[in-house]
Amino acid sequence: MSGKVLVVGHTDGHGVACTAVTLKYFAKKGYHASHLCKFPETGVISKFWNETFNEILDKAKDYDLVVILDIPLDARNPEACVEKLKELAKCTEVVYIDHHETSKPYAGDYDNLTIEVVDRAIDCYYGDYDYFTHKWMTIGAICDR
Repeated sequence: MSGKVLVVGHTDGHGVACTAVTLKYFAKKGYHASHLCKFPETGVISKFWNETFNEILDKAKDYDLVVILDIPLDARNPEACVEKLKELAKCTEVVYIDHHETSKPYAGDYDNLTIEVVDRAIDCYYGDYDYFTHKWMTIGAICDR
């Protein structure tokens, strides 16, 4: 199986672990995966939703799938973030995985968009569960602030 995937992750230790584990999964499955996990672009929540997200939207048609990890919906206007995710989903398949409280009310499946909100930081990744995933997600969860 092949396809182009963009993995977007938060820049704290937890977000970096989520991104790395997810990239390893896609590489193992034969996908061409690139990533965006860079401060302040994906580390400052308001900057991500107000600026970086628009750049991702502009390039969305280049990807078969965009996975966004550990970046909470902006608490000041979570509905606007969900609308942005829906707009992105008009261009490509989108999977948003998070563990923050602000995201919980919006969990569900939409057109070409999955918003998955996990209960534990250790589960905030895309892919199969194995020893590597468990080890690195445990370290990532410890790093979550």
